Amino acid sequence: MISIFYKNLPTKVFSLAVAIIVWVVIIASQQTPYQFTDEIEVKAFNMPENLSLISSLPKVKIKIVTTKDILQTLTKSDFEAYIDTKNIKEGMHTLDVLVTPKIQNVTVVAAEPSRVSFEVENMMQRQVAIKAVISGSLNTGYKAEKPVLSLDKAQVEGAESLIKKVSELRAEIIFDGSESVSLEKEIKLKAFDQSGVEIKEVKITPENIKVNISIMQVTKQKAVGIKASVKGSPKTGWIEKITLEPSTIEVKGDAKYIDALDYLDTEDFDVSEIIKTTEKYLLLNIPKNVSLVNENANRVKVTVEFKPYNK
Repeated sequence: MISIFYKNLPTKVFSLAVAIIVWVVIIASQQTPYQFTDEIEVKAFNMPENLSLISSLPKVKIKIVTTKDILQTLTKSDFEAYIDTKNIKEGMHTLDVLVTPKIQNVTVVAAEPSRVSFEVENMMQRQVAIKAVISGSLNTGYKAEKPVLSLDKAQVEGAESLIKKVSELRAEIIFDGSESVSLEKEIKLKAFDQSGVEIKEVKITPENIKVNISIMQVTKQKAVGIKASVKGSPKTGWIEKITLEPSTIEVKGDAKYIDALDYLDTEDFDVSEIIKTTEKYLLLNIPKNVSLVNENANRVKVTVEFKPYNK
């Protein structure tokens, strides 16, 4: 019997060692401690209806045990960190942070910090006026009318000391320079104190409002014709043709003036004394509130083709 045990002993020992190593590797690959990189927001559960936090709770870092494959798929939304505030009263408190994974095969083994201190006050509600605040610029040549809000007031709710600080709610409208047509936007409201500092720790109802913004074109650009302003008549012949180079030109200005403009006149060209085909460079008469796109192109070449009377 003993001889059977010792038969091929080195091979048996080697096989056992390999099996142990393989087992260790498998176990290690299945469940390993990791430091989760994203911070998790802590929420207050079971808060009494008449109380509210004065400031936001800190975020926590967590250590977890899971597999490498699962770790690569995890996001902070896969965890829920909270404190249980059931039966607390107004004042300062310190409670344990509890973190629960929302998916299987993940265990939370530590949270840092593991306890948080916070203060709660009596809940307060009131209505606050909403103000539209615009930043950024529209597309060149456009302007926005005063925004029209779907509501002029909204309710703010939170700790009494914070609610008393809220002086206005803002619907912040940000233009990126591409806007050229009227639009309707859903804007998230924000609360601010008298110094313009945002107060984030209050609840606003409704959270969003609709804002309508009329956008109109105030500066327009288009090509118009050029008309030679010819005065007089030749004494010894007639004008067969008048040629202008260029015959059109790009103008810009307030839309109401540009829309009404079809052509520009040149300065006067007196042809009463010409006796042959004549060329002149004439300035353009540019109306008030209108300008040339190319300000250096304010002269045109006018050619008057003259034909003498037959003798």
